[in-house]
Amino acid sequence: MNRLLYAVAALAAVLNPAIAADPVTLEYENFQRLPNGATEIVLKFTNNTSKPLSLISADCAFLGADGKALTVLPIVAQNVAAGEVAYGNTFSPRHVVGVEKAQCRLKYHDD
Repeated sequence: MNRLLYAVAALAAVLNPAIAADPVTLEYENFQRLPNGATEIVLKFTNNTSKPLSLISADCAFLGADGKALTVLPIVAQNVAAGEVAYGNTFSPRHVVGVEKAQCRLKYHDD
């Protein structure tokens, strides 16, 4: 019975890609420490919908080794066509020391 359910779900995903893919996906493209002490994060946003999105954004927390947020900054991409990708980046301030990683939360608007 489980095999039948999996087969139906797989077939539905093939016939309707919107079921298989999130409307918008976010990938971490780059994360690096710069010589001036700041940290840069670059995100790749993919619009998996059939319509343009006026705004895709993410709130990114720059985290210390203990996992606590040191600062939070937005990354924005505007006017992303259907099926297209867009990139955005931001930098942690130089005075924010101890950044080890970042964690981002995706937001998008489809007006």
